[in-house]
Amino acid sequence: MSENVESRYLAMFEAHVRNPEPGALRFDDGQLDHAWAVRRGRRLEVWSIPMLARLMDTQLDQAPVYHEFVEPAGMTHGAIVTAPVSSEEAILGMSHSQPGRTDFCERRALGLMRLVAPAFKAEVDTLLRLQPIWSSLARTLDDLAHALAVFDAGGRLL
Repeated sequence: MSENVESRYLAMFEAHVRNPEPGALRFDDGQLDHAWAVRRGRRLEVWSIPMLARLMDTQLDQAPVYHEFVEPAGMTHGAIVTAPVSSEEAILGMSHSQPGRTDFCERRALGLMRLVAPAFKAEVDTLLRLQPIWSSLARTLDDLAHALAVFDAGGRLL
């Protein structure tokens, strides 16, 4: 799910995901799949595409998913936080793509994402723990025979 990446680009990304494993996304592109495995093996939670390319001594910008998803979605420069979850991996990225702009500072972007990582991981953990409760509440509300209005703490209708 994304609030900023167009659904067509997310669909292109998801088309490259195969057989997710607990705590890990897997890809149909061998080079990309190996890069993510290396990242997980090194326990890198905060990373960038150039960082992975340096670790592997390869050019990840040659992978099909890069040309089909990363470039068109405008995410050629950025930093990413990943967190393993029971089904796959949660991903938070901060990216930009501005042709001709050379002042992108990978080191600063990674530093910013390192600051955000603990809060992101805590939020993912909270969402996972609350999911069964939300599902149960939704079923209970659906089963009610009477009309019911639910408001948040600020008085807004939910």
